Amino acid sequence: MGLQGCQMLRLKEFQDQLKEPRTFLNFKQNIVSMNHPVLEPLDVLRINNQTEPTKKQVINNKEIWTYEFDKKNGSENLAMELVFLNNKLIKIKYPLQLAQLFESYLISKAFESVSKGTYLKKHNTIVPGNVGKIDKLKLPSQAIVKKRLGKPSSINSTNTDGELSYVYRVVGSDKKMVMSFKFSKEKLIQISGNLFGPHIAFGFKHDN
Repeated sequence: MGLQGCQMLRLKEFQDQLKEPRTFLNFKQNIVSMNHPVLEPLDVLRINNQTEPTKKQVINNKEIWTYEFDKKNGSENLAMELVFLNNKLIKIKYPLQLAQLFESYLISKAFESVSKGTYLKKHNTIVPGNVGKIDKLKLPSQAIVKKRLGKPSSINSTNTDGELSYVYRVVGSDKKMVMSFKFSKEKLIQISGNLFGPHIAFGFKHDN
């Protein structure tokens, strides 16, 4: 089997793992550990639109990729680490601010939704899959979003609705990371954006 074929098998296996995040992933604060590592560095680059890390280093036989994100119109920058061992991704250390904002419950639901979703290559977009009922009490308010991520890069609002957008430059590349939070009557109805890769949007329905 050729290189591309092997890569597709690994990506499919990882997608299947995400369908059961509590089985194949371990969540602790802002760290996601892979219980059965499968992704290789080239796979990560395929997923994130060939975005090289800001820096690479090797510590105790582990290769660590660090992505630094400089915030537009703000100073609350973010950073993320990917840790590889024996050429396999074993750990993702994502920004603590995001861990405090979403908690492991929503992160787990997001992984599961992506695993059940559909990738539209033409638009570089992932249409997320249905993961059933979500505890709306776990969704952050506008005040919490601003507390964790600081002042938005831009705000689009009316009397009852609002959208907070956070834009970050990936240091060392020409890529951007974008996160937007759309509210209606103070209730979060959509989180959208990209992790310098495919665009994705999660919608939330509320009872009137």
